Amino acid sequence: MSREIKKTDNNLDRLYKLLPAEITGAYIAIRTLITPENNSQDGFLLFFAIVILVIAPFFYYRVLGVRNLLQVVFLTFSYVVWAANIDIVKIVALKDTTDSAALKFIFDPTFIKGILVIWVMLLVPAVLKSGDKNP
Repeated sequence: MSREIKKTDNNLDRLYKLLPAEITGAYIAIRTLITPENNSQDGFLLFFAIVILVIAPFFYYRVLGVRNLLQVVFLTFSYVVWAANIDIVKIVALKDTTDSAALKFIFDPTFIKGILVIWVMLLVPAVLKSGDKNP
């Protein structure tokens, strides 16, 4: 099945194509290698999370054959929102390590969870209910 969203796809097919299973699977695989007892290896997790983020758009375009730029961007940022919510405890722990009010706001669990809600709300008008102009 092609990952490109088409006008003829029903909403369930479109939703399936929006779930970045290969990318999230890579993140989970790396995350399982990190010892959860302490935060000593969080730097490695962050490094690999960023590597996956950089590779993701190319993976979607080249390997999965997604040619719609809006869908590639949406998939890539979906990974960021998903990963932030998966590791919300680690991100919130960073809140106490900064003096920056902006970073404290971004590292707040309410903000992180709120972004997820907004992201899901954007899913419908941006992709699932697309017309002629959108994917």
